Amino acid sequence: MMDISAYASFFHDELLISMESAEIPQDELHEPIILTKQNSLMKKLFLTLFLVLNTSIVLADPNGAKPCIENHDREMNLKKVTAHWTPIQKNAFTTLKQAAYNYFDQRARLECDHSGMDPMSDEYQEQTTLRNNFIKNIKHFEQGHYPVFSSVDFKKSDAALNQAYNDFMNEASAALDSGDGYYFDCISCDNQNACGIPGVKTTEKAWLNYRDAWVTFAAVRYPNVSADSWKTWLTQERIAQLYSLHSHISAGEGV
Repeated sequence: MMDISAYASFFHDELLISMESAEIPQDELHEPIILTKQNSLMKKLFLTLFLVLNTSIVLADPNGAKPCIENHDREMNLKKVTAHWTPIQKNAFTTLKQAAYNYFDQRARLECDHSGMDPMSDEYQEQTTLRNNFIKNIKHFEQGHYPVFSSVDFKKSDAALNQAYNDFMNEASAALDSGDGYYFDCISCDNQNACGIPGVKTTEKAWLNYRDAWVTFAAVRYPNVSADSWKTWLTQERIAQLYSLHSHISAGEGV
């Protein structure tokens, strides 16, 4: 396990990168957190707290540093991939990444099983998987491996998505009415009313924003790939997620 001085040094070294990623305004950097040679350890510890509070990094790992290290690695990977992109492409990608991370956070918080021994870890793992897959997909597309679907494929996928969504809502409502199941252990939620069926609705809206941001970004980065191809690919992923919720209802486990 990291000792406290190494832990503080790690966050100090990564602070500027993390603040840049979080787009913290410079006028928020007040004199008390400017690191000097005097009392450097205390100031490093203060910077650690500042980093945690301002970049929304959840220290779910028992060692504390793992999530932050992983976040840093992801950001460095993305910077390498996007280094040669045009400003327009980078701006579109920034919008996409914001929409993606918001959707991933909603999915992990509101649609995943939090009834295990370590619900915060379960949420963190889902969030990490989604973010890692996001970068993996970007790298895959940068190598020229694009989704290939037609407008007919999208119409079929869109219809299947609507069916999966409506089926889940109907099954969940019926199970709740009969008392056969529960939905979403809300131990990680601040608002109990945000969980269950309302939580899936919230996540679905976040997914739609994510999908649209993908199409907008892809239009400037991968212009030879149709919008229907991107939407079909994303829709098929979302269908799989919704059917995973069905499985929890069928098993009477809650989700």
